[in-house]
Amino acid sequence: MHLRARFLARRHRGVLTAPVGNSGGSPDITDTCSVDVSESRGQLLSVSATDAANLVTLCYMGGELFAYQTASLTSAHHHALTTLYRGAYGTIAASHPAGTQFARIDQSVGRFPYPSTLVGQSIFLKFLSFNIVGGAVQNLSQVPAYSYAATGSGKAAVSTTVSGSFAATSTPNLVVQRYVFAGTVTFPVGLAGSQGTAGVAATSSTTYAIKKNAANIGTMVFSAAATTATFAMASATTFMSGDVLTVVAPLTPDPTLANLAWTFVGSQ
Repeated sequence: MHLRARFLARRHRGVLTAPVGNSGGSPDITDTCSVDVSESRGQLLSVSATDAANLVTLCYMGGELFAYQTASLTSAHHHALTTLYRGAYGTIAASHPAGTQFARIDQSVGRFPYPSTLVGQSIFLKFLSFNIVGGAVQNLSQVPAYSYAATGSGKAAVSTTVSGSFAATSTPNLVVQRYVFAGTVTFPVGLAGSQGTAGVAATSSTTYAIKKNAANIGTMVFSAAATTATFAMASATTFMSGDVLTVVAPLTPDPTLANLAWTFVGSQ
């Protein structure tokens, strides 16, 4: 997977000038994070205890995310950060040697959420340059890809639903729902948690096809005399922005099955 990203500035980027220990606890009031942000000519400011605890001053060092409360200027673009909230967002609090890369995570740094399924896997990023007015963007083929092993716990899954209904009996191969996605949604194996109902039961078992971009991915089945549906999907299926989900009636629809409603449950 290649992810296209743009970084507009690097105002708080540098390196550790001394080792950072791992005394345990959060906040860590024993260890000091000494940083040199000369390369970005940055300035780090102190915040309240509440803001630090809420990770307002989120920073990165060697794979660990942390926040600080107090930033003491020791010399030009050199700071000592104390009262550290360690191991944020599922990263591991650890010791880090001098020279470890450091960055303050603010609006000058690009970021993107990723699902927990990517943790431990390698993703690839390309960084495109452009001019001061935002034009002349480099082509993806012109820049190298940088690999990164995803860490942390990933973005917490957020439940999302896609609902539809049809208030009549179906005709052959009728598309009873067409839905286009504006973001990424993943549906689980078997469409676990999804629901379907009929106002008038079927005379015989009737299967509606569930499709992704016109390809079959699952089924919604109303058994004979049943008013609730069962679902099948062989594997988890992810829809990206622009993908289309359709629900299609069978070639020979049941003559009595009518007044259908359904909700597919997935996660973002």
